[in-house]
Amino acid sequence: MSSISIKISDLKSLILSSPQPLLIKNQLSNWTPLHWSLPVWFKLLEFSGNNSAVFRCGENTCSKEPHWESKCCYKNHLIEQFLHHVEEMSTNQWMYFDYKHVAECLVEEVIEQVQSPWELVGFPERTLRDTTLWIGSKGAHTPCHYDTYGCNLVAQVIGRKQWILFPPSDPGIVATQTRVPYEESSVYSGVNFVCGKRMQESSVSSSTPYIITLEPGDILLVPHRWWHYVEHLSTGLSLNTWIPLNDKKVTSSVTEKRVHCLSG
Repeated sequence: MSSISIKISDLKSLILSSPQPLLIKNQLSNWTPLHWSLPVWFKLLEFSGNNSAVFRCGENTCSKEPHWESKCCYKNHLIEQFLHHVEEMSTNQWMYFDYKHVAECLVEEVIEQVQSPWELVGFPERTLRDTTLWIGSKGAHTPCHYDTYGCNLVAQVIGRKQWILFPPSDPGIVATQTRVPYEESSVYSGVNFVCGKRMQESSVSSSTPYIITLEPGDILLVPHRWWHYVEHLSTGLSLNTWIPLNDKKVTSSVTEKRVHCLSG
């Protein structure tokens, strides 16, 4: 993994043109919300009714198929009781408050007054209104897939999160592609990444993925159509935004098989 320093003013063009993932270390070190605890975040979230939130819940098992969202159970919990529920769960159980639009659950005052993390990587036009929130316990995950639109910027705020990434042309992961479940914006792999045995039995075993662990303050670029499996290594919170791309700039070719690490 190579490490270089770069000015914020140059980050935008680099992000838009990079054919491989970029890990920008400690870029958010001076961003105020990075120093908020989960209880502080919970106080800034608001919901209708009794302030309960819907969590996707599951168990990490060595099943043949991934833990599809349609097969998860969904439970309403008071957001401030999340940490209490996490403490009572068994080691293979998890809860995920995932893919929530910040504009729909964060108090308006914070949205208006807090600096967007994307401004710190050259995208001041991407505000918190263009941002999605993810809060999960250890083991919470998203099945391996790629997004059909734009590129993905991820900001790790609390906890640690592991990303396993494959380039679009990797034959091992492409061979596992499935359109069930069908989603217009995502294409999934049929491999259960939670289970090492299932991975070894699949064509993915011949691939060499990029494994990145995000820590608080890091920002990750996931280029257009890169496959990724994401799992919480600890209870945590992250944010993301999808950057629209000009079709002429979108490419599936990978010219270098390495992850650049940019020091913030």
